[in-house]
Amino acid sequence: FGAAFMSSNMPHRPGEPSPEIFGSVFGGIFIVIGLIIAVIALTVGILLFKNGRNLSNRQSYNFCFVVACISCALIPLGTILGIFTIITLTRESVKATFDGQQYRQIGNNPSNWQ
Repeated sequence: FGAAFMSSNMPHRPGEPSPEIFGSVFGGIFIVIGLIIAVIALTVGILLFKNGRNLSNRQSYNFCFVVACISCALIPLGTILGIFTIITLTRESVKATFDGQQYRQIGNNPSNWQ
């Protein structure tokens, strides 16, 4: 938008601000909004990466739960993954493994279990 206003030779009345001012103001607004969105996207990406590492290491249960709730806002794939992560994290066996306990599985392991 800023480039369009700055390159146009739009006539304006005396006493009115020139179109170049509007171009620089609107261009600046779009740049600021774009930067804010980029920072938010980068932050969410870093949080999701950290969450994956914590889930694989079974650390920081509360952090994993909060980031799973945040990922539900990322429609459609984030919602699906967030809901299944929340369902998994609410199991007693998963809570026990995050606490460092060995949770006893119900039933026998198969004969070829490694």
